[in-house]
Amino acid sequence: MYSTRTHTRLLPVEIIEHLRKGIGSKGQIVHVEVFDSRKPIYVQIPNVLSDNMKSSSKCLGITKLNSHQAESILTFLSGKNVVVATMTSSGKSLCYNVPLLEALSQDLSSCALYLFPTK
Repeated sequence: MYSTRTHTRLLPVEIIEHLRKGIGSKGQIVHVEVFDSRKPIYVQIPNVLSDNMKSSSKCLGITKLNSHQAESILTFLSGKNVVVATMTSSGKSLCYNVPLLEALSQDLSSCALYLFPTK
């Protein structure tokens, strides 16, 4: 983000302070919390996936998954709805694309509706 006055880059903490003093000065910002980064927990690709899916994943260099990816894939495949809310670059795309590709490989009439909130 750039400051409109000085055209300099702002650090995340400066962006929050800028928002608090500007558009957030009337109580719109009620809480800010900073989380420490966490080490990923890797697990094996679920055995319930078809051999084609496992082979395709391996060809793409995907030999293991983050635990949240495997959990969401298994939950999708069990027929339940899933919401994934994680940090940027945490692998959310695999969480929803793998189950869809698996379903399509089993039944070409399968479909999905992707909804992405505006940023």
